[in-house]
Amino acid sequence: MVGRTLLSAVLSCALVITPVSIGWAAPSQQDIVAAQQALKEGIAAEKKSDWKAARDAFQRAVDKNDTADGRLHLARAESHLGHLTEANDSYKLVLENKAAPAPTKAAAKKEQQSVAERIPKITVKVPPGFAGSVRIDKLELASSEWGQAIEVNPGTRTVIAEAEGFENFTKSLVLTDRANETVEIKMVASKKAADPNAVKVDTNDGSTRKTLGYVSLGVGGAGLILGTAFGLASRSTRNELKAACTANVCSDSQRDTYDRGKMQADVATVGFIVAGVGVGVGVVLLLTAPSKKETDKDKEPEKASLTPYVGPMSLGMYGRF
Repeated sequence: MVGRTLLSAVLSCALVITPVSIGWAAPSQQDIVAAQQALKEGIAAEKKSDWKAARDAFQRAVDKNDTADGRLHLARAESHLGHLTEANDSYKLVLENKAAPAPTKAAAKKEQQSVAERIPKITVKVPPGFAGSVRIDKLELASSEWGQAIEVNPGTRTVIAEAEGFENFTKSLVLTDRANETVEIKMVASKKAADPNAVKVDTNDGSTRKTLGYVSLGVGGAGLILGTAFGLASRSTRNELKAACTANVCSDSQRDTYDRGKMQADVATVGFIVAGVGVGVGVVLLLTAPSKKETDKDKEPEKASLTPYVGPMSLGMYGRF
């Protein structure tokens, strides 16, 4: 027990006096050499004003070994390409680098002020109670940024606002250096989406009602054919069972035959029901369809209306009078 207590005390002391160092690993010698080579390539492209190649080379350099000199060159290349926000960020990193030489920091400070003044800004104002999302190009804004000036790069910028129940709001702007634009979001309620499972038809139109009537008769005819076919099949199966069973008592070997006959009878019943309803609805629609003269008259809408419906296992109609 004493030994365990002593061991715990020793471990506790060790944890207290052991220095803990957490930080980024220093670049390897190989990374340093690769960064120096990339920096040379970038400077060569910089002298030719090939800013795209210079930017790519300087980015490789800071990826391998992030030095103040590499960052300064990267910021300059980004600035010439019109990537002002990226250039501003790189300049700030140079200024925050405690190991940066004084001349490098001085150059970064002067150039950063010039770049910061050129950065365009967009202020997005949302309507009261807005509960959707807003983004500038692919950058989604936090709700705390609504109404605030957001720094963006020059060029064409697109503001997009989305909210449930509203049409998407989109506005594009062409921004030059030092531009300061305000975009007011105006949401328009979207049209109520139609129920995909229901098809609304104006049955007060004569031609439409007649068309639906003929369709209903066709469905009824199909139901009649289906019911007749399975009805005959069911009768044949029943006769087969009668021949195989004694005194209406069947063996287990006839179970499949019985199940087949029951299924045939059920399908036949459904077919005859569909036939009856289809024919009935079709006749009603055809008899109640107004003539062309009646539909051409400019008069008040009819008070009575009929609407057919067709389901997986049903067919019918509903109306108001």
